[in-house]
Amino acid sequence: MTSNYKIPSSFPDINSFESHLKTIDSSLGCDYTILDSSGPMGKPVDVAGLTLNNRFAIHPMEGWDGNEDGLPSEHTFRRWRRFGLSGSSLIWGGEAFAVVPEGRANPYQLHQGSSKEIGVGLKNLIGKIKSGRANIGLDNEEVLIGLQLTHSGRWSCPNKNGPTPKIVFKHPILDLKSG
Repeated sequence: MTSNYKIPSSFPDINSFESHLKTIDSSLGCDYTILDSSGPMGKPVDVAGLTLNNRFAIHPMEGWDGNEDGLPSEHTFRRWRRFGLSGSSLIWGGEAFAVVPEGRANPYQLHQGSSKEIGVGLKNLIGKIKSGRANIGLDNEEVLIGLQLTHSGRWSCPNKNGPTPKIVFKHPILDLKSG
């Protein structure tokens, strides 16, 4: 069986993407316009006992834009403010946050390290989301904000000197890739 999967960014425009979808299944298509609150993504949804006003979500990412001490940088604050400006009601782990400095995937990943200021940094990130939401008139709407806790294990690279894997167990396939 051959795969018809192509990376979405490989298509120069939405028409090319839709043509590809049709080769997979003639009934597949694209929405050319993202609807406002009248569309399905604008409908409320219940999550963890909260009613969120829409179904848009920001998924966890490693921003690679924190400071080496694990605290957010101005770039991190700007990105989180933009999360708020997006209007998404669910910031589902807006950051991949390393539980220890040596568990980072890169030297600029946010982490719980020796800095006692990380609580203040995280509180300020939440403030940036709320500020962005206030700018677009959503300051009174419910928002659910999470943090994805991570440890990169065998793919740890917490400093500029290269990878420093933390391997818990030997794996015949993964060891070939990561050493």
